[in-house]
Amino acid sequence: MRKKPTTYFSAVQYRTIDFISCQDFQGQNVISVNFGNLITILQELDSLWQRDFERQYIELEELGRGRHGVVRRCQEILSGEEVAVKFVNRRRQGRARTRREYELMRRLHHPNAARASGLFLTATSDAIVMKL
Repeated sequence: MRKKPTTYFSAVQYRTIDFISCQDFQGQNVISVNFGNLITILQELDSLWQRDFERQYIELEELGRGRHGVVRRCQEILSGEEVAVKFVNRRRQGRARTRREYELMRRLHHPNAARASGLFLTATSDAIVMKL
């Protein structure tokens, strides 16, 4: 029997919940919660996102900056392998766009392009891990 992946929710508990309803929102599962006049939408984060970046990688140096974030050279703790990690500022680029960018980079096979190997949530940003 296949085990169901762990599900994460992003939310802030405010007060007593009047009702909860599930619906489809741009291809993602969401939950709409009504707190009287306050309606909060909780987007389900699929199992593609990992949360333990700080336990798996050590940041070494900055490689470059761009409009949406910064790229740093990092080292995987267990294997010692060096990777490039793009840290995307959540205020400048949403999670859906970061996820699409990761999926495109993961499928890309070209000798002059870095291939994505992981997608992480950190305390302040989203991170795309790329092979060097």
